[in-house]
Amino acid sequence: ANLLMYRMFSLSYKWSLFIYIMFPVICIFLILTAITDPGIVTSDNEPLREAEQTDLEAKSETPTADSDGRETLGGGVNTVYCDICQMQKTPARQIEHCADCDVCIERHDHHCPWIGKCIGKGNMPYFTIFMGCLMIYMMEFMICMYVSAMYFVLWFINRLI
Repeated sequence: ANLLMYRMFSLSYKWSLFIYIMFPVICIFLILTAITDPGIVTSDNEPLREAEQTDLEAKSETPTADSDGRETLGGGVNTVYCDICQMQKTPARQIEHCADCDVCIERHDHHCPWIGKCIGKGNMPYFTIFMGCLMIYMMEFMICMYVSAMYFVLWFINRLI
């Protein structure tokens, strides 16, 4: 029983060292997510990207109105604007308005209340790594708690014998 307790304690100790290493990594990616621009679109006067320009040049550029009242270019490209910011939305840009931040975000995923910021094109890689590390950290913590509880149970049973 003592050998089993020793092995469980050493396993728990090794896992706890890994937890201490993971915590700063989680903090670093949390800070990187919080300070990185999520992809805020500030003005509609930005020049179109090359991919968008080639798409528009390949199609006729005479605007017409469709049944919804939206302007469409001759090739069927809809020009949609944000109701609040009046930013131009195109399929290549994927802009969405965040009601909490009151700005348009490129490739908007969600507004994170824990960070107090939107998650979009700019900070999505950091957020994904942060969430992955946090899940690993939580699993390690649960393993350490289980092993520590089993260690305590074995210690308690040993004391009764």
